[in-house]
Amino acid sequence: MQFEEKTVHTDLVVVGAGMPGMCAAIQAAREGIDVVLINDRGCVGGNCSAEINITCGGAPDCAPLNLNSREGGIVEEIRIESAYRTPELNRYLRDAVYRDILRRESKNLHLYLNTCIDEVRTDGNGKILSVSGTQNTTETRYTFVAPLFADDTGDGTLGALAGADYMLGREAKSTFHEQIAPDEADSYVIPSTLTFTSRDTGKPVRFIPPDDAADIAASGALKFRKIPHGKFGMQWWYEGDGAKDQVKQREEIMDDHHALVYGIWNYIKNSGEYPEAETYDLDYVSVIPGVREYRRLCGDLILTENDVAQAREYEDGVGHGGWSIDLHAIHGFFDTDLVNRHIFLRGPYQIPYRCGYSRNVKNLFMCGRCMSTSHVAFGTTRVAATLSTLGQAVGMAAVLCRQYDTTPRGVYENHLTELRQRLLREDQLILGLKNEDPRDLALRAKARASSEAVLAVPPTEQTISPEEGAALVLPLAASADSLLLLCRCDRKTTLRYRIYQPAKGYHFGPDRLVLSGETEVPASDTFREAAIPVSSLTPGSYYFFDFTADEHLRFAWAPDYPLTAMMFRRRRNDVKTWWDYDTMRMQDERYDRDFEHCICCRFAPEQKPYGAQNVVNGYNRAFWQPNLWLSAPGDEKPTLTLSWDHPVELSRVRITFAVDTTLKIYFYDRRLLKYLSTDYKLYGILNGREVLLKEVHGNHQKLNRLEFEKGLYDSIRFVFEKNHGGQVAVQEIRAEA
Repeated sequence: MQFEEKTVHTDLVVVGAGMPGMCAAIQAAREGIDVVLINDRGCVGGNCSAEINITCGGAPDCAPLNLNSREGGIVEEIRIESAYRTPELNRYLRDAVYRDILRRESKNLHLYLNTCIDEVRTDGNGKILSVSGTQNTTETRYTFVAPLFADDTGDGTLGALAGADYMLGREAKSTFHEQIAPDEADSYVIPSTLTFTSRDTGKPVRFIPPDDAADIAASGALKFRKIPHGKFGMQWWYEGDGAKDQVKQREEIMDDHHALVYGIWNYIKNSGEYPEAETYDLDYVSVIPGVREYRRLCGDLILTENDVAQAREYEDGVGHGGWSIDLHAIHGFFDTDLVNRHIFLRGPYQIPYRCGYSRNVKNLFMCGRCMSTSHVAFGTTRVAATLSTLGQAVGMAAVLCRQYDTTPRGVYENHLTELRQRLLREDQLILGLKNEDPRDLALRAKARASSEAVLAVPPTEQTISPEEGAALVLPLAASADSLLLLCRCDRKTTLRYRIYQPAKGYHFGPDRLVLSGETEVPASDTFREAAIPVSSLTPGSYYFFDFTADEHLRFAWAPDYPLTAMMFRRRRNDVKTWWDYDTMRMQDERYDRDFEHCICCRFAPEQKPYGAQNVVNGYNRAFWQPNLWLSAPGDEKPTLTLSWDHPVELSRVRITFAVDTTLKIYFYDRRLLKYLSTDYKLYGILNGREVLLKEVHGNHQKLNRLEFEKGLYDSIRFVFEKNHGGQVAVQEIRAEA
């Protein structure tokens, strides 16, 4: 007896259903091509699955100054949906959300779970003809035939089977001229991890360790690692050994991981050091490790340390990253190196399209951990949300391959502008790129709104001391004389300030010092405004304002503040893992974002950076300026209108709400959708006659695609009737025939 054999013909085969593979498959399917998405496990999401349960991290998540850099597009849609529907972080419900999103594309997207690809057939001239594998659950062996393939296996398995060039291990310094790389090349990789969770049962629970549990106390590892109190679950440093082959020795690594987890839990439960754990029980231990690194397939461009550190800009930038260069201690939990190091970059960087297709297999894309990078650059690109931006780009490139009968390289050579513009249309953040889509009629429209907010943080009675240091990040839209800070002093004191301008439009940190000084603040029992001179600052940019004063001065700070006003606390750094790239040593100071409050402030004359025309200025994210419209507080039913000099034919409108893209999005936060409208109406207007085109209820997504019967209109008008937080913010509106 043999398993039944079946052959499936399709346009694109994506092997691996991690977050990047899902984004690639969804994007391609939405554009109308037939897609097969294959996964060797019974769930989707890769390291972010219910099975492994690692968070979907990205550009802003371990770099507090990477503001407005949260990934857009499909990964944003998935994470918002997950956060909204699973506020208690239930990983099984999150898996259901993933499947729901995939099912919505079922017209063109076909999912094959529990299917392990183990054979690739090529034409002998660098082109894949088919891939084959067995779905054990149905006792069926499938052969998938397609003109295009994408590798999201993480391990680069598809590429290796197809004969693609790849790298494995750490390159020497001399290979790519990288200062962080080792002097000599070796086979080491970033170790994998095994996740586990626990829960408080409310009653004493004993733990009898299995025979193979590691003896953590006897190992000496606790000289170099800490098991934190009150955090009885996976920590990133609960890792295996990166000196082992992560595929060939995976069964051994899994045994090591389980021994480590049970050894850690035994120490927590039975050492006497954690009495608060008495009522805790293990809730889940993953059966497979979360692998961080294995093969990296070689593209036409290999991204290196220098590329990400210098934030090089590329003509084929299609995604971005911003995580620190985070390489971990090679021998994991038992390494005698004290800690790994988060080596922080100055801001987000671009990911070129050429990192997403093989240099020697003509019809192979790669979009997961096996993307084309050096080992050092991989330390920052490897997180799921970053890789998902390349995944979405690969999915769109596959569409162009089918449309123009070309190869992945052919898209780079002949259709690059269209690729980037089409990604931008789908809310992909491509750093600094402006919408120039000839189909978008909104670019020719004039926008007006019922109201417009002023950039100001209203007064409160709450106070904060800037003794250690405080900072504000604010946009300057027009010339101003002063930045006025609300404060009070119990005696006369001095407020010192430093003002920095970011080096790039998508950077927001203290890059270039443009002004410094101090101002005397008199004693006062009541609040008064301290003036910081800003007349010498060039408008049309964000600025980073850093303040220091003694304990006698206290700023007023407020829990409600406009979307684009951001506050930080400056403090001496005591986190040994936080390193500075320029000095290659532990940072002396760090800035921690204060998400709950902002210093009460305003500009004189007042600043109005939130004009309605921003929604049609071509930018879908902050770039030098906020590039959004924000309604005024108190406008209970805001409206936003686009008008043309002559009537235009329309059948589709896209509205992108301005959610807070400075937030981490591991879970639902009340601020996440604060400026998003849940219920609204879209009207079409011709010669003063108004007709309802679309009515939306219960919206919780950032990008809304609205389709209606084609008609001729000289204006369209949004009426926002019910909103999450009162005010409404819109980043972009597009209108198409």
